[in-house]
Amino acid sequence: MATDGPEIIDGDIAFDVYWDIMDLYDSDVDIETIKTEIPFVRHNYGIDDHFHHEVFVTSYALAFWEIGSMNDEILNEVRSVIGKGACVKDWAKDGPKAAITRQKELDKLWKKISQLIQTSGKRKSLEKFRNFYLIKMICCAFSFLMKTIVLQVFLK
Repeated sequence: MATDGPEIIDGDIAFDVYWDIMDLYDSDVDIETIKTEIPFVRHNYGIDDHFHHEVFVTSYALAFWEIGSMNDEILNEVRSVIGKGACVKDWAKDGPKAAITRQKELDKLWKKISQLIQTSGKRKSLEKFRNFYLIKMICCAFSFLMKTIVLQVFLK
């Protein structure tokens, strides 16, 4: 699980959570089903558990705010994780500039999501693929002394 930067949607967990919610929403799935598919529960991430929980909560909150389904449970958890400052502390290890940037991002997120939007986000219409261009091929991979050689054979 990588975190590439101090912004809200800036790593694997954040990207997956945010876009899973948005994709379900854009596919006309109702909000209750989205909450069932991606529950708002604490996960055990192992190492850096608080850091990853903050990333999960903030990306979850941003997605639900954008679709107009923010609730008090999510707001309270966001307030709680921002107060703990797990990400800010971790980013401080890389230098004060990264920690300050993360705190500014959290402050902007809090300001944004604490103001309820009156309308829900517009669902994007998803275009269906019509033409698939596939090439039949066989792919073989060989591993020798920690070097992998990939051989692809195209079939007509």
